[in-house]
Amino acid sequence: MDDGNKAVQGESWPAALARRLRAGERIADAQFDQLFTAQTRSVSFRHWTPISVATRAACFLAEGGATEILDVGSGPGKVCLVGALRTGARFTGVEQRQRLVEEAHVAAVELGADRARFVHANLVEFDCSPFDGFYFYNPFQEHIEEDDLWPIDETIQRAPELHRTYVGTVVDALIRAPVGTLVATFHGFGAPMPREYRRLRREQICGGELALWVRGGSSQAPRRRPEGSRPGELHSDEPSAAGPNPNPETKEPSLSGDVEPPLLRSSDGHQG
Repeated sequence: MDDGNKAVQGESWPAALARRLRAGERIADAQFDQLFTAQTRSVSFRHWTPISVATRAACFLAEGGATEILDVGSGPGKVCLVGALRTGARFTGVEQRQRLVEEAHVAAVELGADRARFVHANLVEFDCSPFDGFYFYNPFQEHIEEDDLWPIDETIQRAPELHRTYVGTVVDALIRAPVGTLVATFHGFGAPMPREYRRLRREQICGGELALWVRGGSSQAPRRRPEGSRPGELHSDEPSAAGPNPNPETKEPSLSGDVEPPLLRSSDGHQG
C-alpha cells in the first residue's frame, strides 16, 4: 500500500483515502485500485471508470439535484464509492458479476462509504424507476467486442443479442423516467440518447466525452415502489403506468461551483 496515504498517525490507509476523497484531493487510480483484488486491478485501465471521471460525473449529477443515482454495470463500484464520499447523494451499483459486487461491498465498508450500496442482478430484472440519476460507461460493449485482449473474465455469457436486449432495456427505462431525470454518460451506453433528453453539458476527459443529459417534455409518472422497500430492489409485481406527468415543468439543474479535478490518464475502457 502507499504509505503516503497515512497522513494521520494510526489511520488506516482506506480511511486516509476516504478522507482525501472527501476533501477533494487528487487520487491516482493506481492508489484507489489497491482496494481490489489483483484480477480486478489488472483490467482497471480498460473497464473501470477513472477517478477523475467518476468525480466529475458524480458532481454533475448531485449538483444537478439527483439524490438516488444508479450506476449500470458498476463493476467493483468506483463511481458509487467516489460519489458517496464526494457528494450527499446515495449511489447504487447494479452488477451481474457476483465477485465484483462482493469486492465493492468490502471497499464500501473499508472506506466508510455509507451511501454506496451494490446489488447483484441482471439489468433486465432490475427496477430502475426509483432513481432520478443514472451513470453509464458503455456497460454492454463486451457483448459485441471481438478478440478483446483484456476481458473482465469469462463468468458470464456474452452475445450481440444480449447487447441489443440490454441497450433496449436502458432506452425503455430512460423514456419512462420522469421529467428532470439526469443522466451522465462516458463513452455513451450503446445507442443514441432518447429524443426526450437534451444535453446540458459535455467535456473531453480521459480520452472520451463525458456528457450530462436531462429528461424534458412530459413523461409517464414514475412507478411507486412497495412501502418499506429500497431503491432498486427486485419486485415481482409490475405496476401499470399512471399516465402523463401532471407537472411537466422542471427547473434547470444548477451545476455551478464544481471543482475541476485533475486529469489522471487516458482510458478507452468499456464498463463500470
